Amino acid sequence: MALSGCVPVAGPAGLAATPTMAKAPVVYTITRLGPLEKLESSDLESTSADAINESGQVVGYGFVRRGNGLEAHAFFFDGGKMKDLGTLNDEDSEGVAVNSAGEVAGGSGSHAFLFSKGRMQDLGTLGGGTSRASAVNSAGEVAGRSELADGSLHAVLVQQGKMEDLGTFTGNYSYATGLNDAGDVVGVYGKATQVVTRTGVQQRREDNHGFLLHLGKMQDLGNLGGGLSEPAGINASGQIVGSSSTADGSTHAFIYQDGHMQDLGTLNWGDSSARAINSSGQIVGTFGSRSHAFLYANGRMHDLNTLVGAGQLTAAGASVMQDALSINDRGQIICRGRDNNGNHGSYLLTPVSSAALAKALAEEVPPSKGWTLKALGTLGGVESMAIAINDSGEVAGNADTGKVRPLPPGQPPSWRDNIFHAFLYRDGKMQDLFPMDGEASEATSINIGGQVVGQFKPAEGSYHAFLYWDGKVQDLGDLGGGFSEADGINASGEIVGRAFDSGHEVPVAFHFSGGRMQKLDLHSFLGEDIQINEITGINDAGLVIGEAGGHAFIYHPDGWMEFPGFSPTAINATGQVVGGEYSTIGEDGLNAFLLDHDREVDLGSLGWGSSYANGINAAGQIVGEFGPGTFQKFGMAHAFIFSDGRMQDLNAIVGEAGLAAAGFKVLKTASGINARGQIVGTGTDLKGHDMAFLLTPPAVAK
Repeated sequence: MALSGCVPVAGPAGLAATPTMAKAPVVYTITRLGPLEKLESSDLESTSADAINESGQVVGYGFVRRGNGLEAHAFFFDGGKMKDLGTLNDEDSEGVAVNSAGEVAGGSGSHAFLFSKGRMQDLGTLGGGTSRASAVNSAGEVAGRSELADGSLHAVLVQQGKMEDLGTFTGNYSYATGLNDAGDVVGVYGKATQVVTRTGVQQRREDNHGFLLHLGKMQDLGNLGGGLSEPAGINASGQIVGSSSTADGSTHAFIYQDGHMQDLGTLNWGDSSARAINSSGQIVGTFGSRSHAFLYANGRMHDLNTLVGAGQLTAAGASVMQDALSINDRGQIICRGRDNNGNHGSYLLTPVSSAALAKALAEEVPPSKGWTLKALGTLGGVESMAIAINDSGEVAGNADTGKVRPLPPGQPPSWRDNIFHAFLYRDGKMQDLFPMDGEASEATSINIGGQVVGQFKPAEGSYHAFLYWDGKVQDLGDLGGGFSEADGINASGEIVGRAFDSGHEVPVAFHFSGGRMQKLDLHSFLGEDIQINEITGINDAGLVIGEAGGHAFIYHPDGWMEFPGFSPTAINATGQVVGGEYSTIGEDGLNAFLLDHDREVDLGSLGWGSSYANGINAAGQIVGEFGPGTFQKFGMAHAFIFSDGRMQDLNAIVGEAGLAAAGFKVLKTASGINARGQIVGTGTDLKGHDMAFLLTPPAVAK
C-alpha cells in the first residue's frame, strides 16, 4: 500500500514486533446455499434461507429465470442439493418453515401453502385476499395469518387442511409467528388505525403486543418496558423468544419463560432481535441494527462472527454473518450475510463437534475483573470528550461549559450551540484551561510534563494555537496570516501544527520550539501549492506525521519524507504510526492500520465494516473505534484496544454491568493510551450525552 516517494532508510532500532493474528480453531464449517439457478448478476445468485429442521434440511427462496424476467421460487436444501419446490399459479414463492418430516410451509403469490408428499397445497384464506404461513410443527399444523372478507388481519392455525381463526385478543388485528409440537401458538395482536393514502384507506398496524395461545387461552406476554413486543418462535418446552421495545426506545431480544420476560441484551450495540430457539434453549438472532448475527448460549450473547473467526469466514468466501434466523438441536444455524465481494448470501453453519463449540463458548472473553471505568464529567454543561493521556495519567480534552454562543442577528434558534473549553484532568479534578467568558478552545495533545496544546478562539478574531503549562496559557501566535492551530507536542516541548502565512493561500505546517514559531518546510517535497490538510503528531525523535494534498506523510527532522498508504493519526516513541484508510472491499468502510517500520498491518474490525486507530503507546498497544461500514455517518461505533495481536471491544472488557455502574451505555471511541495501559476516549452516558472516560487496567487500578 505504500505510495511512491522518497526512499525510506532504516528506522530507529527497538521497534515492537509486527502484530500477527493468532489462528483460531475451527468451530463451524460454513456452506453457502444456492443458487437455484446460475444467473448473470452475482447479486441475484444469492438465495435467501429462512429455516432449518433437525435433519439439517433448509428452506427459503432463490431466483430462477422465466422468459425475460426472474421469479422467486421456494427451495428445499438437503444433502448438499437444492430442490425447486415450484409455485402456486406461477407466482413467486418462499419457504419459511420446515418440520422434522420435511414438510414445508410458506407463501406463494398471495396465499399460504404447505408442501407435503411432493405437492404444494394452497391453504386458502378466511374470506379475504391474502394469507401467509410462518411456522409448521411435526404434525403438519401450520400457523400464520389471513385476511378476512372485511380486510382485517387475524392469526390462524391450519389443521388437516382446515383454517381456524384464532381471534385478535383485545385488539383488531393479529398474526401468528411461531408454533410448537404441543400446538402452542405465539404471535402478535394490536389495535390498528385507519390512515388515508394515495391508494385508499389502509390499516396501520404498529401497536404490536406479543401473545401466547396455550390450551385455547390467549395470554399477553408483556414487554421490556417500552410497550411493544413481538415473539418470533417457541420451542418444545414453551420457551418463547422475540424482540421488545425498552423504556429508552431501543429494541432488545428477549426470552419468555416461567411467566417472565428476560432482556437478553445487545452486546452494547443499541438493538437486538431474537429469531429462533432450539430445545436446548440456544437462541439465535441479530444485534446492532442487523449488522451481526448472535448465538445466545450459557447465559451470554456471543457474536457469531467472533466464534467463527475472521480467517474461517474469509476462507469460506464470507465477510460477515449479519442475521441468524434458525437453529436446530444439532446447533446448525442458518445465517444471512455478505460475501467477500459485498453481495448478500445465505449460509449454513454446522458445528465441527459439540465439544469444539462448547470450548469456544467457554473461551469467549467474559467481562474482565478489576478494570476501573470513570466518567470525567463536564465544565458545567452535559458533554465532554477526552482526547489524549500522558504516562502520568493526566488527561486533556474538551468539555461543555453550559454557556451558549451568541447567535448572529437573524439566525434561527436551532443554530444555537454550546461553548466548549479545553480541559486538563489531574488528581481526580477537571480544570478549565480557559475560564474567561466568550472564548471557545480545544485541546489536542498532552506530553509527559503535563503541557497541553490546542487552539482557542476569542470572542472576536480567528483561532490561535496555545500552550498550557504550569497554570499559564501562552498564545503561540501565527506566521503572519492570523490563524494557527497546534496539533501535537512531544516530551521536549516541541509543538507542531498548521498556520496561515503571508506567502500561501493554503495552510502551511509549523514547528514551535524555543519560544519561536517557524514554518516547517514540507513544500519542497510536496510542491508550493499543496495544502497541508492536517498535522496529527510529533514524537520524541522529532518525526512529524500528517496529510497533505491527499497523501499521508512522515517528515524526518533531518530533512526527508516517507509516504504511508493510510491517513496517520498518532506516532509513538519508536516511530510506529497508526491511522486508517478507506476499504475497497464490501461496504464503504475504513480499515485501521499500523505502520511498523516499513510494514503496513491491517488491524481488522472484529467482523464489522469499519475500524480506525487513534492512539498508540510505546509498547505498541493501539486504541481506536470500530463498527458498521457506515459508523462514521451514523455514529454507531465501539472503542477497541489492539494488543498482543488481537483486537478487543472495550465494552466487552468492561461488561454491561460495569458500564452501567459507571454511568455509560457504550464506550464509542478510544483516543489515547499511555504506557501504563490507561485508556481515554468518549462514550455515551445513560442520558444519551457524549461523556469523556478514563479506563484503568487492573494492575494500575490496584
